[in-house]
Amino acid sequence: MDMFCHNCGQEIGEGSLFCENCGARIDGAAGPQVLAGLHEKAQHIFAAFRKKTAWVKHVSPTKALGVLVLVGVIFAGYHFYRSYEQTQQTITETARQLEETKAQLNSIASSTAEQLSSQKNELSQKTDQITKLEADLKNAPTVASNVQSQALSSLAPSVVKIICYADASGQTLQIGSGVLYHASFGSPSGYFVETNQHVVQTSDGSPSTCAIAVYPNYKNSSTYLLYKSAGYQTYKSGVDFAYVTPQVTVSQSAGTMADLKKYAKDFSSNTYCKSASIGDHISILGYPGIGGSSLTATDGIISGFEYDSGSRFIKTSAKIEHGNSGGVAIKDSGCILGIPTFVETGSVESIGRILDLNTLFNS
Repeated sequence: MDMFCHNCGQEIGEGSLFCENCGARIDGAAGPQVLAGLHEKAQHIFAAFRKKTAWVKHVSPTKALGVLVLVGVIFAGYHFYRSYEQTQQTITETARQLEETKAQLNSIASSTAEQLSSQKNELSQKTDQITKLEADLKNAPTVASNVQSQALSSLAPSVVKIICYADASGQTLQIGSGVLYHASFGSPSGYFVETNQHVVQTSDGSPSTCAIAVYPNYKNSSTYLLYKSAGYQTYKSGVDFAYVTPQVTVSQSAGTMADLKKYAKDFSSNTYCKSASIGDHISILGYPGIGGSSLTATDGIISGFEYDSGSRFIKTSAKIEHGNSGGVAIKDSGCILGIPTFVETGSVESIGRILDLNTLFNS
């Protein structure tokens, strides 16, 4: 039997629940049958559900609440266990990292302790060396004080002051020291003054012109004997060492040849130091530009050695000022060490240089 929609009149298929044209619900003969079928299926479903959940109606609300609480406790316990397990893992990892850090710190501490111990031993050794050197230095002057005094007294009258023109203009002067000698043979011979070449050499290559002052009483600078020199003689090329010959000049303070004989030191009587060691006590005689109006003696120790342009220089802590160049340095034993040549100035102290004459004359 054909069926039509009661709303729009459109033909509808058998068993349809809704009009395909307007969507209206079908109330025809087939509708109750369909609804009946659906109702029957629903009854079966609800019956099965009631059967499976029949036990629920036998459970009291108190028990149901207990079950819910138990489930909640179990759930919370599970989450607490998971949190605890993660915390334990974190603690274990942190402990491992701390152990590694501890091991590294122990290694660093051990290495540092070894270094400190090594440095302490080195410092102790150096302290012992310094203590011994200080003891040696304290004893040295006491043992050689008489010899030192005799050597200074013997050399002092022969130490002279030298004043030279620095260039042809004659406007600039350079001041130094020297030792007056007399030699009967060899070269040079006669009377001569031993000094540094840079004291008598001019900066422009012009002829050297110098005045030489001899002090009869080296303790009194008011009286002196004046001589002149022209030119100079070198001992060895490239070495800061020269001889000048004193000549009689016309002056109220002019000295004579007889005076030279009186104050010149016999060159053949010189004793040069065959050995020099760090720590040896020495004295330097000369006329420094500062306080050098009279003979000045400074003392110190041998600080070391160095070579320059083939010459050996002895380093010393003794003060060497401008004007000391060309003077003389002696050891406490009385032997001649060399010629004070120049000084290297530092931020606090200065290190002097002495041209080693024993090495120069015997090399």
